[in-house]
Amino acid sequence: MKIALIGCGGLGTSLALGLLRSNLAGLQLRLCDHNQSKMDLIVSEFPLLKITTSLFVKNVVKDAEIVIVVVKPKDLERTLLQLKDDLSAHALLVSCAAGISTDYIEKVIGKKCAVARAMPNTAVAVAGGIVGTFLGANCDAKRDEERINYIFAVLGAVRAVHAEEALHAVTAISGCGPAFALLFLEALIDAGVRAGLSRSEADFFAKGALRSASVLVDHVGLPPSDLRAQITSPGGVTAEGLYQLERLSFRHAIMEAVDASKKRSEQINYTEQT
Repeated sequence: MKIALIGCGGLGTSLALGLLRSNLAGLQLRLCDHNQSKMDLIVSEFPLLKITTSLFVKNVVKDAEIVIVVVKPKDLERTLLQLKDDLSAHALLVSCAAGISTDYIEKVIGKKCAVARAMPNTAVAVAGGIVGTFLGANCDAKRDEERINYIFAVLGAVRAVHAEEALHAVTAISGCGPAFALLFLEALIDAGVRAGLSRSEADFFAKGALRSASVLVDHVGLPPSDLRAQITSPGGVTAEGLYQLERLSFRHAIMEAVDASKKRSEQINYTEQT
């Protein structure tokens, strides 16, 4: 399958690396970015694969079956205007830009086309991503669901949302959530150093703590609150630490962070369409 990927920033590079590492049958990947060195860096990791690169959008879009656009929301309209004349009538256009609706994308393209949205996170580079998807009004439910899953199922877990508006929340939780978790990891490592561990020791045990929590959630089958209760002995050291987190509004801070990110996504949507 001929896939054009436009934009090789952080997320675009992660998608490209994930697809190329997946050994996806029949994959013909074309990369486009205004920075040739970014594309060259991706290509250099796969010397045995034929990967097309171009600085010009039309060179990669022509006759592509799937076009994935991974640019910043402010750059999306300009990119769509560059590709619309060369976009095949049978292609599926997948936007990974936060906040920009399929209706708006279709309006910019100016012709009937299948437009979908995907909200992946950077863990797609190592097949550990979480991807929220939505098919626009002009998509064929069966064909285009198969096509979008063809791309993203090899990169992690994929789930279609019930309504496009839900992608704002997906962006805030799945897209931004890893950054929130990494900030917590940084703090945990720094706390370990403050408690007397070496930096390498703190790094080892803090990363292990997050991995352990993830393994429990994935394999035990209980909600996080029940798992947390199992770890927390009455009057114990975990109970004391949790009390301090609650006293300092840790839970509230996470909720506020997600709400702020969701509102920012909604603001982008409003700004780009007015």
